[in-house]
This record gives sequence, C-alpha cells and structure tokens, in this order.
Amino acid sequence: MSLSIHASESENPVSTQNPAIANCLAAFRRAYQNAIDRKADGYDARNKAKLGFREALPPLIGRDNIRNFIACVTYGMAVDLISNGDSARLLQAARTAASVLYQRNRQKAVKNAQQSGEKPPKSGVSRPENPPETNENKQDMSEM
Repeated sequence: MSLSIHASESENPVSTQNPAIANCLAAFRRAYQNAIDRKADGYDARNKAKLGFREALPPLIGRDNIRNFIACVTYGMAVDLISNGDSARLLQAARTAASVLYQRNRQKAVKNAQQSGEKPPKSGVSRPENPPETNENKQDMSEM
C-alpha cells in the first residue's frame, strides 16, 4: 500500500479520524514538497518526507500522546513510511513510556491510599472487587 502524497483529507478518511495521524501526514507532505522544490529526485524527496513524518510523532508524554504515537507508527507501517526495524524500536519506546506512566500512576494511587487510610489498590487502576455483571460484560465474555 502506498500513500498518495497529494491526497486530500476527504480521500484519506483515517487521517481525519485521528488528528495526530493528520499532523504526521501533513509533515510528510510538507517535507516532500520542500524536497521537490529544492530539486530532489522522487526517491530522495520520499526519504525526506518519511523523516518529516517521524519527526512529527507526538512526544511520549502522557496517555493520550502515547496512544497517538502508537497510532501514527502503526499507520506509518501500514503505508510503508516507517520500516519494520524502525517501527519495532518506536513501538518498544512507546511500551516503555506506557510502563513508566503506569508505574507513576500506581505509585500515586498507593500514596493517596496510604494518606487517606484506605487499602492500597492492587493495580494502578481503581476497580471494584466484584464488578457488577452487565450486558456489556456478558458480551465480552461470550467473545472469548
């Protein structure tokens, strides 16, 4: 699959669904056009555009940015803007950032529980011990 560099947003619905992907694609198009304007051949222009795409990836700070980073990397892999080797390293970085964020949130939850005299949570996410059974839970279980 290849990306049409001059595609409008209406021709590329994925980029309109996620603003982070749209931002990376816009950086790709700008870098490509800048390279063409500087008389680069198509191969060099595409390589510069791929670099522009990667440079526009969201910083790995916070849950939403981590999710958007993963979305952009995945999209870049799907349209051959990011190589398999680069994507593996980028996704490992996202996994590490998510783990650090999880640990930080868990430490905050434990500290808050200790200060309030409550029992510390077993995980970083507060959940009821026995969640109420809902139709949604039943459906999720039936899909397993």
